[in-house]
Amino acid sequence: MKKYYINQRYINIVITLIVIVIMFLIVYSSINIRTSINDEKIKEQERSKSVELSEGLMEGSNFLTDSVRKFVATKEEKYLYDYWNEVNVLKKRDKVIEELLSMNIPPNEEKLVKLAKQYSDLLIDPETKAMKLVVETMNLDENSISKEVRDYKLNIVDEDLENQEKINKAIELVFGDNYMTDKNIVTNAISSFQKDINLRLNEEVENRKNETLKSINFQNSLLALSLALLFIVLYIFYKFFTYPIKDYTETLKEVNFNKDDSRLQPKGSYELKLFAEKFNILYEDLIKASNTKDEFLATMSHEIRTPLNTVIGYMKLLEDTNLDEKQRKYLKRSKLASKNLLQIINNILDFSKLKKNK
Repeated sequence: MKKYYINQRYINIVITLIVIVIMFLIVYSSINIRTSINDEKIKEQERSKSVELSEGLMEGSNFLTDSVRKFVATKEEKYLYDYWNEVNVLKKRDKVIEELLSMNIPPNEEKLVKLAKQYSDLLIDPETKAMKLVVETMNLDENSISKEVRDYKLNIVDEDLENQEKINKAIELVFGDNYMTDKNIVTNAISSFQKDINLRLNEEVENRKNETLKSINFQNSLLALSLALLFIVLYIFYKFFTYPIKDYTETLKEVNFNKDDSRLQPKGSYELKLFAEKFNILYEDLIKASNTKDEFLATMSHEIRTPLNTVIGYMKLLEDTNLDEKQRKYLKRSKLASKNLLQIINNILDFSKLKKNK
């Protein structure tokens, strides 16, 4: 069966891709949750601003009503000035309406704002007439009176009324049922607008909070996935690099050319397995060379010892013959040298047997 090895290059590519994926997931989740939080913050600010503007619209409408009523009731010029300063200079009501309409509110809310403005503008006419009637009963410098009141033309019937009748007429204009009907339309339109915009923006804020919560949960999921991918990276690194190198190191520390288990078991990446295979080939070649040497020594020892024993045997036979003193001396030395040589050969043979555990 063919073995498939994983090249270290591919392992590095896989690890790099996993690291890139982890970094991307972390960055993406951070951006996602930041976006959700910002959206929630924007919607919260929009809600606060809308509530503030709707309250300002109601206050602006009530301010005009209160000012004209106080002027009619007290004839104090201050209230007359406050009314027309708001209408012509400050224009808080108009600015609030303009800002509300610029917020791209839904059509139903826009309709309520425009309805409130329409009837609020309609109230200016009876309010102006009421102020004109009261001014007619007072001795005021015309330059101190606003142009709108000064230029307002009363009909002949109203012009001929007595001062008290003019005041009663003015009170009827700003406190009567007709005025209250139009005023209630303005108030109800603003109240309905406040209710609708609060419901809508509260729902949007709640949706954004849910989106933020989902983003946090999503980030936690990505964190868990990132940890899993990191574990995979560590596992790959350990399986294909750390563990094989550790195993090779422990094996090489106890290398013994007389043991088969001293060979390296190919593990890890292609490069580390190739190293183990090449080492095993060299290891086997060294064992073969060592065995050949031992066989050579054993064979040579045996081949030399046989004729040497023959020589020693003939020396022994020669020793039993008639020899002179000089010959016997030479024979003794030759016999001693032969025994020493035989002992050396026996030692070589014993060493070869020991290496083969024999």
